[in-house]
Amino acid sequence: MSPSSPLTLVLVLLVLTGCGGRAEEPVAAADEKAAAETPATGSGDGDLGFVPATYREGDRVVLPITFPDGTSAELLYPPELGIAELGVFPYTSGTLRGVSPTPARGDSVARDFVIRYGDLDALLVAKNEGKQPRLLAQYEGADGQTVGLWDFSWNDTAHYLGFQFGRWTVLVYDYVDAGAMTDTERASWAASFSGRETDEGFLLLEGSGPLRLARAREHAGPQLTFAAGEPTRALLLFPGECGPHRDQTRLVDGKRVQWNGGFAEWCLSDSMRIHAEASREFIGAVIQDLEVRNVTIGKS
Repeated sequence: MSPSSPLTLVLVLLVLTGCGGRAEEPVAAADEKAAAETPATGSGDGDLGFVPATYREGDRVVLPITFPDGTSAELLYPPELGIAELGVFPYTSGTLRGVSPTPARGDSVARDFVIRYGDLDALLVAKNEGKQPRLLAQYEGADGQTVGLWDFSWNDTAHYLGFQFGRWTVLVYDYVDAGAMTDTERASWAASFSGRETDEGFLLLEGSGPLRLARAREHAGPQLTFAAGEPTRALLLFPGECGPHRDQTRLVDGKRVQWNGGFAEWCLSDSMRIHAEASREFIGAVIQDLEVRNVTIGKS
């Protein structure tokens, strides 16, 4: 993957979101067509990044992390890298087994999620040019909450189901016309989708019945992005089996790395892949000094 790939766009969008700038929905979508059709929100999300807790172990910072599928690990790095302070943005996707209203759509409905740290009402307003979006329908959620289907004024191609899990907000898009879920499928998604916070404040998501969430190393699977805007720094972590590939042509501090200017990719361990976008100096320091340990892949 090169710096001109969709990853670069994801990094830029997450960075802008984290510092209150303009942002689009994720482009690493489970449904690629949705990514291409989703325009800019017209307003930033505000400060909706989560800053996790750390502790010191000698001269190293230890950062326990948890992915939306339950994968857990610990990052170790020198304090000057300041990774936790960048703020973290989780990502994943899911697929619902449904009944297609048209032969062209297919029975499976794949969606990726907008996940932000904060109150659902605040995110709805932030993403709708400072005004509450129009409520189109309501469904009963898995945990007893009421799940709304929202119409944003800036987007005439998609509506969004809005979920609140602890202090985390999750938006699930749906098309307005071709490719849309049926009302029964939206109700099924609301009833099958649940989440909770870990003791450390990370978001865990679960799907039940007809809803299956992506697993580690699958397309649009769980990931964590640490990102900030000034200076631009972004680290994306992908759990799952990781091995060297032919584009990793450089050997840096004993690691095989794909590195081109402000973008680099390598195996942080044999069960964790990392992408970095930042200055060459910061990337070099991350390659040399960031470690991961105690990786446990989620079973969801």
